[in-house]
Amino acid sequence: MKKSGTTAIQGFLKENRGSLTQNFNVLFPKFEEDATAIDSNHRIAKLFIPNKNIAAHHKVVSLTVFEELLKSFEENSDFHTLILSSELFSYSTVSEIRALKVSLQNFDVTVILYLRRQDDYLESSYDQHVKQIWIHGKPPLNAEIFHNSTKLNFHQFILCWYENGFENIDLKIYNKSKEKDFIFKQFFENINISILKNETIEVKKHTTNPSLSLFHKLLITLYLPKINDEDLRRTTADLIFKHNMSFASLLKSHSKSYYTKQFKIELLEKYEKSNIEILKMFPNSGFSKDSLFNPVKDYEKPLSINDLSKDQIMMYFFNLLLFLIKKFDNKK
Repeated sequence: MKKSGTTAIQGFLKENRGSLTQNFNVLFPKFEEDATAIDSNHRIAKLFIPNKNIAAHHKVVSLTVFEELLKSFEENSDFHTLILSSELFSYSTVSEIRALKVSLQNFDVTVILYLRRQDDYLESSYDQHVKQIWIHGKPPLNAEIFHNSTKLNFHQFILCWYENGFENIDLKIYNKSKEKDFIFKQFFENINISILKNETIEVKKHTTNPSLSLFHKLLITLYLPKINDEDLRRTTADLIFKHNMSFASLLKSHSKSYYTKQFKIELLEKYEKSNIEILKMFPNSGFSKDSLFNPVKDYEKPLSINDLSKDQIMMYFFNLLLFLIKKFDNKK
């Protein structure tokens, strides 16, 4: 599922692709013509989602190519484990899930699923929507409209897979742990946990897909809409997001909630029963109701520009200036 550490996991798999193959007989497939999709298996996942326009820059492979990959894996004794990783699988409907089951009928499949508490998932998803939509020079959806279009009944989502051929589901809870390899330990615990102890394996703390800082949210919500020229607006948005990514570790201490505390409490209360059903399905998952689904207690009030000191604002603008200077120097 998106916004639950998939970028970090896929980055890890890409960086260690060679070692995983040579030392652990693990295949994380790629295609020679890959450019933008080399970190993930989006091109495969798009075979099994209804809307092929999602992630349009990732060109879907043909079913024939996918089946040839599976056949090659089966015939190659050097490989023991095949990992397919793409958050696009979360868009699969019943017919696509069944089609995927047919393709994988010769395999013993485990679905590794990360869940993130609904309020946190919604907040992060909307943040991502804001970033992506402005890249195309368009204003984002209203936060309430976005909420109404976001599927948050995770129990129904799990049942869709469980009842259509994928009973073996390894449930994970997305956790923002300070331990840099925590999410990788979660991922590999039922595959081969010794992978992370191998000296050839490189573990980095990923900040590839950070949330927007308060400073950048203010720029794109208050000032970006005032740019009338569509091309300039798109270019400016791209620079803002790249700057946010570049300085994520420095600016992460100041964020802003799109949704109120009361809204989030009501959201969690709405899905409490269905969330408990998930825990009934996975009694041995090691997670309690409180670890993921306990109602919100202490949310800070939404921040505004008034919460930033003059020194903080100057620091942001100074870093932005340095970023732009470096950016344009590299183009010379």
